[in-house]
Amino acid sequence: MAQEKTKRLRLFTNANFSFLHFCLLIVVSVLLIGVDNRYNLNTKIQEKIFFLKQPLYTLINFPNTLFEEMKFFYLGKTTLLNENQILKEKLSKLQLYADQLETSKIENMQLKKTLKIQDLKKYETVTAQIKLPSRIDNKNKLFINKGSTAGINLGNAVINNDGLIGQVIFLTENIAEVQTINSPNFVVGGNLINGKENFFIFGNGSPFLEIPLYPIHRAINIGDIFITAGADKVYPKGIKIGEVIDIIEERRGQFFKVIIQPFAHPNTYSFVSVIKERS
Repeated sequence: MAQEKTKRLRLFTNANFSFLHFCLLIVVSVLLIGVDNRYNLNTKIQEKIFFLKQPLYTLINFPNTLFEEMKFFYLGKTTLLNENQILKEKLSKLQLYADQLETSKIENMQLKKTLKIQDLKKYETVTAQIKLPSRIDNKNKLFINKGSTAGINLGNAVINNDGLIGQVIFLTENIAEVQTINSPNFVVGGNLINGKENFFIFGNGSPFLEIPLYPIHRAINIGDIFITAGADKVYPKGIKIGEVIDIIEERRGQFFKVIIQPFAHPNTYSFVSVIKERS
């Protein structure tokens, strides 16, 4: 049996490539590395051929670049839309606030002109806004957005352009409750607009007011107007209360029950004025 030749692993299979050539290749490589390190040839070559590689880099990175640009566009658009909506809401609130201030100014000027508050040097007014009517214990309540911080006190009269609304009966720093003139326990001293005799005018829980015991010998007619008498030092004299709409004979002809339609209604205006003594 013939002896098999031992196979040797050769680095270079080409019989024409000798070890001397390999060593020469190594020496040339080292020389090139040294020259490149000294003269920075690799960088210069890359700079020269960069314009050839740039289109390739651009093409490879195009999907990612497109994605980032679309993402930035839509996120920016969403942010701008949100900011625009917020600015619109702020503008709407500012416009509403400005309208309220203008309304308050106009109503206050009309109020002073109608009731001649400026002639009552002893008093001053505080303008307040009526809050939404509340119902507590099955009773309607009236609140305004001013309180003791604004100088309002218990007992202060509350009016609007049409006349007397009521009186402050509960107070916090920024809220006041107003007892309206048609409340069951409300009482105000008043007299006829051209008269001198004072009468107590009562609320009875209905939309109307009444004087239960008006002397029959005192002249009074449908359409007569009652104003505050000012004798109680709570309500300045001359604030309109209401108009006589009915006169009913009571107690065997000795007294009349006088029914009065109030001039003022709390919800007629959004703003009211609280009358208080000048500090």
